[in-house]
Amino acid sequence: MVMKPRSVSGEETPEVVAQAMKNFDVIICPTSTSITHTNAKINAVKAGARLGSMPGITMEMFEKSAKLIKDGHILEMSLEGRKGVPSTGIYRNPGEAGNLPSGEGYIAPIEDSANGSMIIDGSMVGIGKLKSPLYIEVKDGQLVKLEGEDADKIQILFENRNNATIGELGIGTNPTARLTGVILEDEKIYGTVHIAFSTNTSFGGVNKANCHLDGVIINPTLYLDDQLVLEDGKVLL
Repeated sequence: MVMKPRSVSGEETPEVVAQAMKNFDVIICPTSTSITHTNAKINAVKAGARLGSMPGITMEMFEKSAKLIKDGHILEMSLEGRKGVPSTGIYRNPGEAGNLPSGEGYIAPIEDSANGSMIIDGSMVGIGKLKSPLYIEVKDGQLVKLEGEDADKIQILFENRNNATIGELGIGTNPTARLTGVILEDEKIYGTVHIAFSTNTSFGGVNKANCHLDGVIINPTLYLDDQLVLEDGKVLL
């Protein structure tokens, strides 16, 4: 169905739309303003619908570029032509697989596109929960500097070019995930971002390496195609 754009987020849908929403199993809402908190959405979900609310969504939002900001550090990368992967933890059909617990969205950046510096302050594969932040610098997709306590534990990243290549950008979407030092849960924390180096061939990348090491960034700011998605860890979409 198509309705006239709402004038403000939270404005109710027309009654004919609200009634129709109660009769479907799956509802996708690519709207200009949010209907997340409307009675139409609430009643549709109560009636058993699975609903995705996407206010302001664009076809290219997750496909072109990303800018990650933390404590004055900026890391930018291209997502051109790459598809994001939702990891929901729901695997009902043959051939479906993923993490448990889950709750993230992730994508393989263009391997030679990342440039800048960043602070990793949550946890890091090979180290665990970080006592103090790690500092990294990336040039043309390659990790060129790694500093901080316990950085010596992940020197595998410098063993060859493929290991040092940026492989993933991910956003945590699980509101019950905790920072434990185990990346399985840490990278799912709602409002965090994680970046990984090395292998990404299983989700759309072309880099095959000897490892896959994720680092979690707490309370980051993230832009996708110049749209502010996270601000200091607060989800804005």
